[in-house]
Amino acid sequence: MTLMKTSVVIASYNGSAYLAEQLKSICEQTPAPDEIIISDDNSSDLTGAIAENFAGLYPDIAIKFSVNPSPSGVDKNFERAISLASGDIIFICDQDDVWFPERIKIMTEALNRKYSATFCDSLIVDQELNSLGYTHLQSRGFPAYGKLFPARPEDFLKRVPPAGHDMAFTADLKDVLLPFPELKNCYDTWIGLVFFALGVWKPCTPEPLTLFRRHANTVTRSGLAPSLKEKICLARKSVADDTAGWYAELYRQLIERLGNRITPEMASLLEKRRLHSLRRSKMSRSFWKRLPEVMRETFNGNYFRFGRSWQNIVQDLFFR
Repeated sequence: MTLMKTSVVIASYNGSAYLAEQLKSICEQTPAPDEIIISDDNSSDLTGAIAENFAGLYPDIAIKFSVNPSPSGVDKNFERAISLASGDIIFICDQDDVWFPERIKIMTEALNRKYSATFCDSLIVDQELNSLGYTHLQSRGFPAYGKLFPARPEDFLKRVPPAGHDMAFTADLKDVLLPFPELKNCYDTWIGLVFFALGVWKPCTPEPLTLFRRHANTVTRSGLAPSLKEKICLARKSVADDTAGWYAELYRQLIERLGNRITPEMASLLEKRRLHSLRRSKMSRSFWKRLPEVMRETFNGNYFRFGRSWQNIVQDLFFR
């Protein structure tokens, strides 16, 4: 691939506790990025001062700190950061992780004319960067990265494997990617599904390239392996929040956005996935009326093709 300009985009909010360590790991990449875009959601701590300090320490990297006109939340903050990036290749980054030294090099080399998006795995660590003994993909119930492609790309229809902070893609995809849907906490799921449907994901490396830090102030619980009790609570919350309806709307917008960019076969597959979520969302509150609906989705294989198999079956039978 011809040498291209690289951008790293960070959505920051009161990230001063760990931002310096993350920025140092990015600035000392081999090769270093050309620019770092920090879109800040009106932080009240020293986030801006840290960004300004790094701009002075690394003058060869264009470190741009921009504050949102008003607080916008994680999704819109990342959307804005991506929109401000001027690089040919865009890396998404959290404010509190640490990158391995050759992450940009390895992920950039995975991109070519056919594959314009890639992702890596990340090692889950505590706030002191001590390993918790598993990777992000493993925490989400997926196999090791090297086994995920090309045998099981359909895993994206069950649950998008990578986290946003492990993704990179070429800038020509911005026009189809942005804006994100007006759905809460959708940004990395949306990105993953857009790239899956377009068929542009490229395997990177089986080795983790990120230290994914989990701590008390983490925005999401992504990367944390839940206990049985937590799984039950999450299942109940998912029903209460109508997560199935959320997915049905996400897939509706996905099909509409992609239009004729995808094959008829892919459009049909996405529609089947949408209908499965819609049926789950509309299931009767009466157990005896719901039972045949659950049985139909079980026997036609949709729970296994599009969801978490028996977990979702139990969830729909007993938690609705």
